[in-house]
Amino acid sequence: MSETEDKALLEAAHRGERRALEDLWERHAPWLRAVILAHGTMGAESDDLLQEVAVTFIARFADVRSGAALPGWLRQVAINAARTAGRHSRRRQGWHPLGESDREVADPAEPRRLERSRQAERLERVLSEVERLPLELKEPLLMKTVDGLSQRNIAAILDLTECAVESRLARARRALRDRLPLGSPRREASLERKPR
Repeated sequence: MSETEDKALLEAAHRGERRALEDLWERHAPWLRAVILAHGTMGAESDDLLQEVAVTFIARFADVRSGAALPGWLRQVAINAARTAGRHSRRRQGWHPLGESDREVADPAEPRRLERSRQAERLERVLSEVERLPLELKEPLLMKTVDGLSQRNIAAILDLTECAVESRLARARRALRDRLPLGSPRREASLERKPR
């Protein structure tokens, strides 16, 4: 993701070239999903919120005059959408990656269904722990893992140095390692025996 390319595409979009506008959105949408996840709740509504950001982008991209300003402007639009949705959904008990019917206890005669249920529980636990991370750690972690953004790009979007991004990613991963089991029960038991 380069500022020069953003500038050229934004200028073309200002001239009315629809393809340039589409290209700009395609370049930024994946990391915007990570911002929405970091600032909102990790539920299915992230797709809806991303659509809201797209609508705002299409309606107001002409307000953005420089390619350098575009990532920061888009990030703020995504944060606003996520926070607004968060205020409206605070009454909910929580989010489950699978529907309630998938969370029911599986029949032991169906090992595949039981394994899917275990995987869903593990996924839910990981997502729950990611959601508990401080925002300064959660946002770069999700940008890295959801879209695979480079540390350089994350630094540019968040207005940080690459060293700061590297540090935050390391702290986020360390926090997750400390909170989550690392594998098999045997491995977990051996970790419990080790002095800290």
